Amino acid sequence: MSTQTIKPTHVRRLDIRCNVTDIVLSNVANHLVFFFRRRLDARVLADAFGQALTNLPVFAGRLTLVRGALYIRCKGQGVPFTSVSSDRELHEAIRSVTEDTGDWLVDPVNGAVARWGFGALCKVRITHLADGATAIGVSFHHAIGDMASLMILMKTWSAAVSGEPIREPVIVEDRAAYLDKHLPAGGAGKPGVRCLGLLEAARSLLHLAVDGRRLRTLSLYFGDAEITRMRDTYGSRMWLSANDTVCGHVCEALMSADPTVRRRTVAIPVNTRSRCGLDPMLVGNILSALNVDMMQRETGRSIAESIRHGLNHFADEHCDMRINQKFLESVGNWRGARCVASGFNPTRWNPLITNVSGFGVHRICFEDTPVTHCAVLSVPVAGHGVLIEGMDGKGLVFRVTLPRSDFEAMASREIQEHLRKFRHADDDIPQLHREVHV
Repeated sequence: MSTQTIKPTHVRRLDIRCNVTDIVLSNVANHLVFFFRRRLDARVLADAFGQALTNLPVFAGRLTLVRGALYIRCKGQGVPFTSVSSDRELHEAIRSVTEDTGDWLVDPVNGAVARWGFGALCKVRITHLADGATAIGVSFHHAIGDMASLMILMKTWSAAVSGEPIREPVIVEDRAAYLDKHLPAGGAGKPGVRCLGLLEAARSLLHLAVDGRRLRTLSLYFGDAEITRMRDTYGSRMWLSANDTVCGHVCEALMSADPTVRRRTVAIPVNTRSRCGLDPMLVGNILSALNVDMMQRETGRSIAESIRHGLNHFADEHCDMRINQKFLESVGNWRGARCVASGFNPTRWNPLITNVSGFGVHRICFEDTPVTHCAVLSVPVAGHGVLIEGMDGKGLVFRVTLPRSDFEAMASREIQEHLRKFRHADDDIPQLHREVHV
């Protein structure tokens, strides 16, 4: 094993003031693994990563507090970059991520520790597998940005490896002021965030620390033909995307898992770049949540239609980035440090479904080899779900972290029959997905 610190080839000094979304996510880190069907040259990757950091110095920065305000200070501090070899093969590595034993593929950033300025905001781990494949594990602090921001980094890194022209990202030092200037008028009428009291914050941290270790991750795979049938059935009254349909279908099952719960609210983070006409190369957490109430016995079609209606009217009715920032400014930096999403409730979970599909993950290439699979490691928070493409970009994988009782209910024969009612015996389901997903 070898570890080095990769720094930008040219230092660009920045002090980026975090906005309300960054602060809400300032204890969170994301861990992803990208799999390639060939042995990639770690030295070539390391050199190119330094070039990528020159364009995206925020990934090489550190968090700091200035009079209670959270900043990302960029002065070329660098990213730990590790290269290792493993005696496991590609299918074993993918299986381990699915079964929540894939920690060996990443060097995780500790979100809560990094928030206070201790440690890197991004770490990279290259694992050469026994069958000639390669896994690239990327862990990054959520205050840096969202999935779109990570994809800007990955595409910049890929271009640096191949010697292609690199698109210039948009990095602003005052994220709140930039968004206030460029977001369209209108949006949500009430904030989507709230402040925890001191006692509630302490109880929440204890609950997450204790119960987080007891959670189980449910992994579901839906093939392309299966999704087409689902859309044909659910979309008879209005157009629904594949994501709308799968989310509605799974949420109906989640609502039936515990008959004592009559209502939950599903939160879907929405990339506001496309919805609100912002620059697609803008780096940061350019996210706003669409909240959809779900009732016991509500059909998957009804839930999917509610999601689609909310997305169709998102910019003028649901985008809460501006009003959330005003809320943060009204409570001040120190109270604002305890800001959470309004639906946060560790004792009675609500689904939060992050859509990682549609970002072009499988078009990322290193040494003329595209990503064959991308996996997002589970977050130990009940109800946290991720929707992402399957192997080679086919189908969709839905992963959600649940308390043991809800996990066991979702694995029951009755609910599994409901989840699989659109699958046919002769559907083309990749063998790996048949083996590792329910």
